[in-house]
Amino acid sequence: MLVRLLAKQRGAAGAALSDEEIAIGSGIPLARIQTISRMESWDTITLGELRAFLKACHFNPLDSADRNRLNAYRRKGPKFIYLKRSPHWNDTFLPLIRQYHEFSTRNEDIKGEGRLRSPDQALEAGSS
Repeated sequence: MLVRLLAKQRGAAGAALSDEEIAIGSGIPLARIQTISRMESWDTITLGELRAFLKACHFNPLDSADRNRLNAYRRKGPKFIYLKRSPHWNDTFLPLIRQYHEFSTRNEDIKGEGRLRSPDQALEAGSS
């Protein structure tokens, strides 16, 4: 889920990628992109789908810069301010952030690690 939430266009401004853009970039059908985006585990994804999805999201797990960005979001409690500017905020990103928060809260309770902003905290941080 977090890889999907961090998917941005290349460049300094880096607008959030839509599900449609990821589907086109990956060659994976839109409905499957939406399913993969919401999965809590990628155990059932083929290696080919995983590679195509990650490439379309501009995330390379072998690149330390990408891993550091992902881990920084986990440590600091993501604000997702750039997602609020997307026309897909209400229908795609806010529900996905809520799901990510619920998933992370469950894992945090089990592992006792990480800081995560609730969707309401992310909203408040974006409006200040």
